[in-house]
Amino acid sequence: MVGRVPMERNDYLDGIQCGPMSDEQARACAESLLDGKFGDEEGATILVALAERGESAAEITAFANAILARAVAPPDVVVGGGIDLAGTGGSGLDRFNVSTTAALLTASLGAKVVKHGNRGSRQPNGSFDFLEQLQMPFDLAPETMAAVYQQADLALFFARAWHPAMAAVVGARKAAGRRTIFNLAAPLCNPASPPFQVLGASDGRVAETLIQVLNGLGRERALVMCGHPGIEDFSTSGSTELWELRDGEVSSWTVTPEELGVAVADYEALPRGDRFGGPGTAAPALPERRGGLGVGASDRHQYVAGFPVQQLLAGQPGDGDRHGDRGQRGAGLLDQPAGSRQCPAGGQHVVHQQHAHARCQCVGM
Repeated sequence: MVGRVPMERNDYLDGIQCGPMSDEQARACAESLLDGKFGDEEGATILVALAERGESAAEITAFANAILARAVAPPDVVVGGGIDLAGTGGSGLDRFNVSTTAALLTASLGAKVVKHGNRGSRQPNGSFDFLEQLQMPFDLAPETMAAVYQQADLALFFARAWHPAMAAVVGARKAAGRRTIFNLAAPLCNPASPPFQVLGASDGRVAETLIQVLNGLGRERALVMCGHPGIEDFSTSGSTELWELRDGEVSSWTVTPEELGVAVADYEALPRGDRFGGPGTAAPALPERRGGLGVGASDRHQYVAGFPVQQLLAGQPGDGDRHGDRGQRGAGLLDQPAGSRQCPAGGQHVVHQQHAHARCQCVGM
């Protein structure tokens, strides 16, 4: 086999300007950047050119695969199972960290969660800033991660620890001075390769592209959302655009707060995040705080809106039960005191407190 001929920066720039790169070209471009073959300024010109032209789903997929190929291998027990809940960042809106709170609540119900994320790049509002402020340990040895996952249904992947190759592009990304393809690809690079994913995007065009990327990365079921007025979560102040991947097919629709079983809220009245991404706001919704999950109406709506993702967790679409009933179950869960919460899957037992999580023992979850 003839070896691949190394490409120079101008070769990539010419290819980018002519349209989307081929899979091989995009993979080679990503590998050159991740392997430090270009200086910061050279790398930045490539990243800016891609961003200005608009990255294709195939290009983002190729970059994601290059990142994953250089990731630290996780424990076998966490690979190929569970769900990841994350956002791509970049909305610029001052809101609390909903996706991380939703991940903790989801794990508390007995669903397997493999949460992948990072610290904030410009301010301490990322998912792992959030977890650090909640004093949740996440820098665990592989054997400890495996044990926690088996006991508490939660594995935490701090991106900087699991993707050391990304250090090579820090300078180029800073020099680019804007969002780049790595901002789109990196959140999808969960080393556990979960079959299910819920992803937030602040732009509908980007969301439509990312659902195709998730398909290319082999997700079985995925949901990408963009809520009013550009948040990366289900919105309770307006409609939410959704793109769903199921068995290789993509569908899209719009959902309203009423369909999710929650009241319409004034966006400006919603709780804002503090400088650590909102653990102070989220704390009332977490089992270990204030004696349970009881939260006020002004806080709980955002969490309740996300409960329809339970249909993804079991790999079952729940036709005819897509929105409202799931949301109402979530509302009931948040209203019940710790130690006596009924299983949101409809079981006749309570959700038991275990460590920092309220674990559901229902075999149907």
